[in-house]
Amino acid sequence: MKKIVKDPKLEKLYKKMGKMSAEELSCLITEDLYIKAKFLFEAKNYEEVIRVANEALKKDPEALGVLAIKFRASKKLKKVQLAKRILIVMTKIDRDRTSIDPRFDWPTTRTSFYEEALPFIDSIIKKNIKDPVPIETKGRILAFLKRYDDTIALIEWAYTIEPRN
Repeated sequence: MKKIVKDPKLEKLYKKMGKMSAEELSCLITEDLYIKAKFLFEAKNYEEVIRVANEALKKDPEALGVLAIKFRASKKLKKVQLAKRILIVMTKIDRDRTSIDPRFDWPTTRTSFYEEALPFIDSIIKKNIKDPVPIETKGRILAFLKRYDDTIALIEWAYTIEPRN
């Protein structure tokens, strides 16, 4: 029979976790799932990234860093409609916040994420030029990037296409 060796560091961690509130434990689990999704993304296991991100999003549906990695995995898998829905949701959440979400690498990856998302949303707009949602999403992205002249140009362009919208 094998002797079970106790790891003092794990014992200390379990004790600490036992004292945490349900909300703190949920945050810790979500953070763990995000880290797992990042490793899976680096390993190019995109289907699994989406599955793990979905688990994390059940606990925190507004975790922008988790949504960003799910968007990137969806794009890699060419799941265009899913990626489009995620991007639309992300820009709405980001717009409604009073400050930038400090979790899940979002502050450091926000700008590069939106710069990466612009060509994607442009292709969506070209495919369905009369749909106002992707145009509105692009406007939000341009505003997040502080590209105000481009935002105004987009609004003027959209107005020439659909003056009653």
